[in-house]
Amino acid sequence: MAAGLSKTTMRKVTIAVLVLVVGVLAVYLGSPYWTLYQIRSAAAAGEGDRVAAYVDFPAVRSSVKSQFAAAMTKRMESKGKDNAFASVGQAIAFRMMDGLVDAMVSPEAVATMIRSGKAPRPVLDGKAAPFSASASERPEPKVSRGYEGLDTFRAALVDPATNEETLVAVLSRQGAFTWKLTAVRIPGL
Repeated sequence: MAAGLSKTTMRKVTIAVLVLVVGVLAVYLGSPYWTLYQIRSAAAAGEGDRVAAYVDFPAVRSSVKSQFAAAMTKRMESKGKDNAFASVGQAIAFRMMDGLVDAMVSPEAVATMIRSGKAPRPVLDGKAAPFSASASERPEPKVSRGYEGLDTFRAALVDPATNEETLVAVLSRQGAFTWKLTAVRIPGL
């Protein structure tokens, strides 16, 4: 036993340290849930500027561009194998995609995606899927959330009518307790 400390004092110190460790661990593990709540609250209020504080826009743009590029390449490969102009069309489409994604990943657009649970679809095959941002037209999406790793948190927005994922928001840890939206996955793209 340490010199000068009674058994009761040691017990109190041990309990205080244990409570402190449990509290820090709870905040550490609960911080992405709080961040997601803040993002969804800001999106529901239509506050794009507040949503922007929780978004790493270059990382989100990069994730969306890579998904669109993969989808576009897949579609063009299946349709343009015998077409000599397919590569020219693909190059033009990739140029247009940059502008499309830059416009799509703005604070207001991200807020709309989070609020509606749906991302706008690019025009990849001549037809764009309809994108309705009106909250009155579609019910609020369900949210399935959880860790993908110690520093990665996933929030899947699920259409209550079909029970299918419509949008997956990926948050990454930025320090001990801070999280930012760093990727948006668009299922079925």
